[in-house]
Amino acid sequence: MPYTIHFMGLACFVKQDDGNYLVAMPDGRNAKSPGTNTPIEPHSPVLVIQASDILNTSEWPGVRFTNNLAFFDIADCALNFQHANAPGPMDATQFAQTMYSWPDIDQTFTIGNTGDPSNVIASAAIRKGTLRAYRIPGGQALIGQVDVPIPQTSDSFQMTATPLYQSNAACAGDHSSSSAPSVPHQVTLKNDAEIVVANISSKFLEQIEMTLIETDDSNHFFIYYVLDTSNEAPNKKLPAAKPEVLESTSRHPFITHKKQRGMNVACSPTHYPGS
Repeated sequence: MPYTIHFMGLACFVKQDDGNYLVAMPDGRNAKSPGTNTPIEPHSPVLVIQASDILNTSEWPGVRFTNNLAFFDIADCALNFQHANAPGPMDATQFAQTMYSWPDIDQTFTIGNTGDPSNVIASAAIRKGTLRAYRIPGGQALIGQVDVPIPQTSDSFQMTATPLYQSNAACAGDHSSSSAPSVPHQVTLKNDAEIVVANISSKFLEQIEMTLIETDDSNHFFIYYVLDTSNEAPNKKLPAAKPEVLESTSRHPFITHKKQRGMNVACSPTHYPGS
């Protein structure tokens, strides 16, 4: 039985030379809109897991529990999903044909070093599984879903978060303000768990956790341009909605929450097919 990872919000699936993917989440803590230079609502990534799927976890600073969901801060982290990070068969055919792709959005958009993009707040290597694109139930935003096969004899798997920076032991906060050594954190999950990795605005996350008022997310898409190394001006256009994409059938409460219906295309993952 596979487990499932859902990538929501701003996550660029960067195709590697070997055909696998590095998921690069752009650093949206201090991004600004192109042209106007006005600040964009800060974004920060979280790992969202149903509490009932958690078997064990190391001491992980900043974990929040709300409505039977656990929220793990993963800013400045490299994520390692057991089995997904191991070499194996990778099927991304539907994803590559369906997800918003940068050659269609903006042909000048360039990631100079696809193996190690700059201005990344979190990342994950996906080397095995089936990668597909789905749509938020009742909404416009797309999701990148990875179904990861695991051995039939395994009743659990681990996710490890390793600090991207030597100074950031907590995988959270300003990586320039601490001198602590690098310390990985782990969580052990049931073999059929559904995991959400969401790089979304702090205000939108508060809507889910505390049911606050709606926010305008139409300019959030332009945070992606912190990954762009082309020095060309962004085209400042949003991709068109794709109502024909099948809705996700996930039962994860974070995905099925009624507030998610307000997520538009600006809060979708993207595909960078490389050269």
